[in-house]
Amino acid sequence: MIVIMGPGRCGTTFLIQMFTALGFDTAGRWEIFREERKEISRLGKKYPWPRVIKGTGALCQKLKKKADFYGWKLEHIYICYRQLEPMMNSRIARKSIPKSQRKKSPEEIREYFQGTIPRTLGHALHQAAFFDCPVTVVKFPRSATDMDYLCSIFEPYGCTREQILEACFRVADRTKIRFGG
Repeated sequence: MIVIMGPGRCGTTFLIQMFTALGFDTAGRWEIFREERKEISRLGKKYPWPRVIKGTGALCQKLKKKADFYGWKLEHIYICYRQLEPMMNSRIARKSIPKSQRKKSPEEIREYFQGTIPRTLGHALHQAAFFDCPVTVVKFPRSATDMDYLCSIFEPYGCTREQILEACFRVADRTKIRFGG
């Protein structure tokens, strides 16, 4: 299984969309733990996991626990990140703010993100250390704009440069990618 994780608004969705466009089994799900929560609970250890899954926040903290419980055999972990300021700005602009922070001032929300986002990345790195598989840190938006960098992510899976570029042009909406990180 290939796991993609990182804090929200750091390129995890772009990466799983690329895996989907390149023909990897993602079950067509980009937020499997949000979309399939009841199904996962009902089937438990028999849940039919795809080859590639993505999770933000909670998966960064509980990857080892989930892998042990579900019996996942990890082949690669991707940890996505982005510069803090653009990540915070994107989350605030999209109102991707936890309920506990919604009635707070903009300064308090920024302070909250400055504390939680780096901690989430730290949790992700700590979780990755439990597994004997490659771990790759993927910088966003570079992964969506630098084709050599993007190809270096997918070429180990036997994808050709042409396939990767074609998938990127289908997936990446360059009008929505915020630069500066």
